[in-house]
Parts: sequence; structure tokens; C-alpha cells
Amino acid sequence: MCKYFTVIVIAMTLQIGTVLAEEDLDAEVKKGLEAAKLGDHQTAVEIYSKIYNHPVMKHAPDWAAWILVKRGVSYIELGKYLEAIKDLDRSIEIDASKTAAYYHRGAARLQLGDGSDAIADFDQALKLDPKLFIAYLDRAAAYERKNMLSKSVKDYQSAFTLLPDNYYANFCLAVIYHKQGEFRKALSQVELAIRSAPNIADSYILRGQARNAIGLSKSALRDFEKGCKLEFWLQEHNEEIKKSLAAACSDFKGGN
Repeated sequence: MCKYFTVIVIAMTLQIGTVLAEEDLDAEVKKGLEAAKLGDHQTAVEIYSKIYNHPVMKHAPDWAAWILVKRGVSYIELGKYLEAIKDLDRSIEIDASKTAAYYHRGAARLQLGDGSDAIADFDQALKLDPKLFIAYLDRAAAYERKNMLSKSVKDYQSAFTLLPDNYYANFCLAVIYHKQGEFRKALSQVELAIRSAPNIADSYILRGQARNAIGLSKSALRDFEKGCKLEFWLQEHNEEIKKSLAAACSDFKGGN
């Protein structure tokens, strides 16, 4: 069995006077990982806290840094972004080579609207691991929020290069092309998104908008109909869909 700790830890602690062996820590770590896998992040946080706060961790800084990353991720899942950042800060202080710590801190900062610091974290994560697909996606999203669309496109393209069949890479790149008025590029990219995930309503709405923008009104109407059937009148696109439908109907020329 693969162990999480590479040496047997025999630690007599003055506080509680117990002997802590590798197997005990290994079992606790597995419990935390299993709780997180099942989506019970509150339990995961409690288990990780128990491990991190044990005096033996003072003598295992690498594992302390790793536990802090794991607890930080669970805090993010719980929406406790400030707590996550605090843990990830401390993890980086202990070990500045952990790619995951920078990536997840960037993700937490992005959730808090701190785009510039999030980008700096994603930069560092990608410096450590240039093939970290998710960091390209999230940095692209951060650039998009700052209306830095050319940089956003570049990152989405990098993500697409790494995983050309990934839905999000294709769909998000199509969205940026559409925002830039590159409707034919948007159409080509969203076609790839639909091919990889054919049952997502947003993709048909976007394809409909792109088709309508280049005069393919009849096809656009079919896409809007398909999108609405998949997820009836998406709340976040409600007004956008109405406007696009109205424009498609008024401009209808019987095209493809």
C-alpha cells in the first residue's frame, strides 16, 4: 500500500503523551480525502485540521504544506475563500514549489473578484507546470473579466491546444470570438463544443446568435429552439435570448 508519509513517525508528544505512527496519519488522511471526494467538505476540513494541528506536523513541513492545500481546496468548495487563501498562503510559505497552492489561491482570489492577484497566481502555477490546463482556463476568465480579450483568447487557445476536445475550452473561446465580433470563428469553435458535449443548451444559444449575426436566420431559429428545449428559457440568458429571437424573426430572409 502506498503511504502518504515516507517514514514511520514515532512521536512522543508532551501535550497528550501518545505515540503516533505512520499508519495512524495515513488512515486520517484517507478519511479526509474520501470525505472530500464524497462532497462532504466540512468533514474534510475537520479531519485535515486534526492532522495539521497535531504537534507531529511541526516535524513534517512538506506534509503540513500538502494538508494546508487540501484544506484550502475544501474551504473553496464551502465558499470560504478567505480561509482558503490563509491556508494557501501558509502552504506557500512552507513550500513555494507547490503548483496546486498557487493555482487554488488564484481560484479563490478570482471568486473574490481579485483579478490581478489571481492572474499573478495563475502565472506562477503555469511557470511551475506549463501544461496545467485548468490554470489557462481560469487565467483566461480573469483576463476576460478585466476586458483584456486578446490575452483571454490566447489562454483559451492554449487550453484548446492541450485538450482540443474539451467542452469548456471550445465554448469559452467561442464566447470571446463572439464578443470580438468574430462571428464565423465563434461559429466554428462552438461547433466543436457541441460535438464534445451535445446536450448543453448554452452552446445552441451561442451558435444561434453567431448564425444570426452572419445572416443564417433560419438556422439560428432552430438553434434557439433547440437550446430552449434543452433547458427551458435559461434564466441567465433570458433577456439575451428574447432580443436574439426578436432580431432573428425581424431579419428572417429564409437563409440556411
